[in-house]
Order: sequence, then C-alpha cells, then structure tokens
Amino acid sequence: MTESLIPTPSGDYSAKDFETSTDRARKARQEFYSDDPERQEALTAAYSEIIARTVTLSTIRKSVGLTQQQMAANLGCSQAEVSRLERRGNLHLETLCRFIDAAGGRVRVIAEMPQCPPVEIGFGDLLPGEHSSEPV
Repeated sequence: MTESLIPTPSGDYSAKDFETSTDRARKARQEFYSDDPERQEALTAAYSEIIARTVTLSTIRKSVGLTQQQMAANLGCSQAEVSRLERRGNLHLETLCRFIDAAGGRVRVIAEMPQCPPVEIGFGDLLPGEHSSEPV
C-alpha cells in the first residue's frame, strides 16, 4: 500500500504491510543507528545486556528437569509441538504463560514508568489462581 518505511496510522493496510512490518521496522532502526557511531555503540550495549539476561524456553524446561515429552504431557500436546514452540521467535503471551505454568512457574509482567513505582500487570492467565485449560 505504502512506500514509506513505516505505514502511517491514517489508512487501510494490506496484508503485505503486515507481512513486511518487522523487516521495515528493522530497516528503519538500522538506518537510524547506522549514521551515528554513538547511537550504534549504545544499541550494541543495550543488545549485549539483553542477551546476557535472556534464556530460551528449552533452557527453562531443562532447568526444572523436564524432557520435551514430559512438557508435552503437562501441556496436553505432542512432543513435536513442544519442540516447535521452543524454536519460535515470537510467542503469544498466553502461550508463554501456559508453557511457564506447565514448567511449574508463573509469568509476571512488570511495567516500569518514569517517576512511578514499578507495577505488576495482571490480565488473563496472569491473574493469580486462574489458568487456561486450552491446549497449546
């Protein structure tokens, strides 16, 4: 629909706009950072910090001593689906919550805003004591 890097909120969007949105955002970010070495250095430092604090779903599953087969039984799906889930680059929050719940944990989403204390956001599966019974 549009030739701009990021579509404006004023119009209808085609399926192509949504299919290419991640690539267009990545390109815009690269263009923004590529012309300024200080910005690029700050971005690299931020990514390094994120990577240092990041674990994968398979790491979580293994850390609690579960095999993919055991996790599949907990989730009510196949081992192959657990394998695919662990390799996904993007998850729905509900799917993440069910995975963590099946591993014996609980997801907490904390919002940190300037000049406000951090607050935990509770919604859907994140509310204490409520669990989704839908399969993965």
